[in-house]
Amino acid sequence: EENRRFLNELPRTIDLDSKFLVIHGWVNNTDSYIMGAYDAAENFRLLKEALGRKLGGLCFFGHTHVRVTYVDEGSEVSANLDNPLELKPETNYLVNPGSVGQPRDGDPRASFAVLDEKDSEITFYRVEYDIESCARKVLEAGLPDVLARRLKAGW
Repeated sequence: EENRRFLNELPRTIDLDSKFLVIHGWVNNTDSYIMGAYDAAENFRLLKEALGRKLGGLCFFGHTHVRVTYVDEGSEVSANLDNPLELKPETNYLVNPGSVGQPRDGDPRASFAVLDEKDSEITFYRVEYDIESCARKVLEAGLPDVLARRLKAGW
């Protein structure tokens, strides 16, 4: 119950020193998925509206557990899989680093990203981890076995 309370009290959006934002799903709905450029374009619009100013460049999101970056250069929004990703001034980014525990892109390795503010780039990584041990812990916790199988398949 204490963990649930903690999670429920977390803010929907985190603004880290106006350097970048962190959200989970859509800007206005934690449970909605950003599934493509159309959804990303709507979220860029919602971010600008919510902030009352230009987005300021960079927003990290999750929920889909699939690594992708959406780029808004003003005239269109497109998906980008560059690695590393060079961050350009006057360009807005929605970045999903993937998932450390439940990747859903067919690759069971942990997926994460590192932001290098000095070089203005994001590097994405995939690393092996002990999936068998993690899957066993999922089952020992009484969670559905589909969650353990999903770890092994990366889906």
